[in-house]
Amino acid sequence: MPTIQQLLQEHFEELAEGGRLSAPQYRAGLALRRCRTAALGGHVQRCPNGHVERVWYNSCRNRACPQCNGLARERWLQRTQARLIECAHWHVIFTIPHQLNILWQLNTAPMMDALFTGDVVVEDLEGWTKDVEVEISQPTPAPLTVRSLRMEVAY
Repeated sequence: MPTIQQLLQEHFEELAEGGRLSAPQYRAGLALRRCRTAALGGHVQRCPNGHVERVWYNSCRNRACPQCNGLARERWLQRTQARLIECAHWHVIFTIPHQLNILWQLNTAPMMDALFTGDVVVEDLEGWTKDVEVEISQPTPAPLTVRSLRMEVAY
């Protein structure tokens, strides 16, 4: 089975000529194509007695590169899987109006109390899950939940 790098080396030109790639995609494709090749340079590792000589090519360090970030990605997956609850669960994202962001930042604990203990949240969750067989219990902020809450601003 060919690697991503092999596919890019063979077909990147026609993909790029199609004009469907954004600038970041184009740069990532170039980086992955050249990763650990002579195009990025390298260094030679030699045995002091001259028995063995090995060439090590430099990596692209692109975050999308499976050669450069494969180990880091695998470690991240293991850490993330270790944090998962061992039961069926849903990942729910609450969106608050942009105008409340500063209020959230300055009053995080009371805002979380209002969010997690408010009857409105439970009623909304029950309304969203009419067609799905789930049991809604009063959500409470567990330490893991509190640590993982963060504000993301969407424009």
